[in-house]
Amino acid sequence: MKRVLAVQRISRDSEASSALTRQDEALTRAMRQGTYKEVGRVVDATISGAVHLDQRPSLRRWLLEPLVHEWDVLMVTEQDRITRDDMHWWHFVDWVLKNGKDVEVLDDPTFDIRSEDGRMLAGIKA
Repeated sequence: MKRVLAVQRISRDSEASSALTRQDEALTRAMRQGTYKEVGRVVDATISGAVHLDQRPSLRRWLLEPLVHEWDVLMVTEQDRITRDDMHWWHFVDWVLKNGKDVEVLDDPTFDIRSEDGRMLAGIKA
């Protein structure tokens, strides 16, 4: 069973009511359908996609000791829920690979940062 850290993010208050609800529902539905165990959920409301992941307090704590060992997969509804900055993206990919983690993106079932081709495609989207 994969231990999942579910991550939600929105940029503006005006998105809050429906966007976070949609993300929550999609993440919950995906975990019910797969072999997942949710070990944590990060909700970053009103956090710009340009903010470095280290600057997102609710996510940052899961990237550090002791919580970093509690999860295997970071799950988001869309890749841009992680970051919209390409340099932050590549830093994150490097961290994921070095720490033996994986990423699942619900709107892209072929998403795979473990392969060279997958990283190239994800990098183009970043």
